[in-house]
Amino acid sequence: MDADAWGLGWRAIFLINVPVGIVIFALSKRFVPQTRSDRPMRTDFAGVALLTAALLCLMIPLIEGRSLGWPAWLWLLVGVGVLLLAVFVAHSRRRQRTDGSALLPLQLFRNRGFSAGLITQAMFQGAMNAFTLPFILYLQLALGFDALTAGLNLLAFSVGAMLGTGVAVPLTGRLGKALIAVGCVLMAIGIWWTSTVLGATGVGFTGWDAVGGMLTAGLGLSLIIIPLIDVALATIPVADAGAASGTYSTFQQLGATAGIAVSTTIFFAQVGGDWSQASVLDALGASVTVALIGLGIAAVASLFLPGVRAVRAHLEEERLRAEVEI
Repeated sequence: MDADAWGLGWRAIFLINVPVGIVIFALSKRFVPQTRSDRPMRTDFAGVALLTAALLCLMIPLIEGRSLGWPAWLWLLVGVGVLLLAVFVAHSRRRQRTDGSALLPLQLFRNRGFSAGLITQAMFQGAMNAFTLPFILYLQLALGFDALTAGLNLLAFSVGAMLGTGVAVPLTGRLGKALIAVGCVLMAIGIWWTSTVLGATGVGFTGWDAVGGMLTAGLGLSLIIIPLIDVALATIPVADAGAASGTYSTFQQLGATAGIAVSTTIFFAQVGGDWSQASVLDALGASVTVALIGLGIAAVASLFLPGVRAVRAHLEEERLRAEVEI
């Protein structure tokens, strides 16, 4: 949007989280059952501090590196982040041996299905963001669309995702990881299709031209994101479910950030100082390549997720637990 609410500029978009958060809080108080552990663990404050500091040191260069010209202090920050990660690993191992209350039980990474789920999630999130942001930049910078019109060109993507939800939910227990692999392929086809349409239509592009590609990409999105967490956590013990879910969400954010950082760095490097439609289209093509590579890696990683039998057992266990809690 072009509105400048309270002088916040583009940052005003985050205000949408306020009413959404209030609604979610109210609904959770009403519908989410209260559960308590019989043996609650101590909070790992040192682990929280170490991991937060490490991720900040690694994320800041990814986000700000291109715009700042990659000064030496950013590379130093990366080194500090790696060092802090090593300290965090050592701390987690020691704490797990002592009382089993580490923020992140490192034995989770020995679970092949869980590790494959983290890679699938990070690559998928990175690929999605590697395409959508440069796509919007192309529409605005090369074709002259305003912010609202450019954003509306993602509407078909959202509609496809909504339609895909109705398909993905009942198929999760039947197809398991195969559904995720199909989703990666469909999303890649949709992104490639949209990119091809953009190249063919040039300055005459309208949102209707890309509806087919965007619907396909959105459908693929749902076939990945809906079943992925259930499939990835299918073989994780209940006692570690909280830590596993938190790790899963962290990799989601890291993947999205890395996808944006890599694709925009390539995008602006490709553009250089030439903001003509053809130059920006070539830059978008480079970002699309990044997205397709990410989806390819996600598709391969999804093949190492837990099998459909484990997924069905996991879903049945969740159903029975929910009935008991209610």
